[in-house]
Amino acid sequence: MPSEEEKPADFEPRGTGVNENAYWACNDPSENKWVALPDLAPSDIGIARKVKFHFTGNLEARVFTNPFFHKREKFLLRAQIARITISTTLVPKGVFKTNEENPAEIEENIPEEGPVPVPAVTEMSNLSNWVHHPKSILKCNRVGLVEMEAPEGEDPEEFAKKRALEDPQEKRLKPISDDAKVKGNAPAWSLRVCGDMQYF
Repeated sequence: MPSEEEKPADFEPRGTGVNENAYWACNDPSENKWVALPDLAPSDIGIARKVKFHFTGNLEARVFTNPFFHKREKFLLRAQIARITISTTLVPKGVFKTNEENPAEIEENIPEEGPVPVPAVTEMSNLSNWVHHPKSILKCNRVGLVEMEAPEGEDPEEFAKKRALEDPQEKRLKPISDDAKVKGNAPAWSLRVCGDMQYF
């Protein structure tokens, strides 16, 4: 079994994919004993998607799950943070737009003339006016596919398209109203407006 320090071939480097951000954890902020959580391998995300686990608070504790997790609790914690962050980072609809040349990329939606439109509070009480911002995690447990050369005699563009179809990225800036329902057939999201709306 490889050590926790070894990086697999499909590892996403720091600053990219599931390792885009760095995180620290501690049990008591007043003691200033913050510990940097490790970067993730795709296998960490794969196990995190399959298990339920009550964290002990000990980052070096062994994790006993089925399927078995061969690393310490800090890796499973970091994997769940990545999954939650990528799934729940939202922006108001219209703040960003997809790139015309590459729909998998987004850019700020700055009008050619006039100020940037600011959505009203009443508009933001509608689920369809909130959209996902990051790229989703693929079935391969990465944010992007591993680069591969096309087999001999096969067109590289067609090979790339075929791989993308086999493990598709969710549509960028997808409204949260389009998210699949959760256990019990409940909607994935709910909104609540608080305060006196006559001042908005």
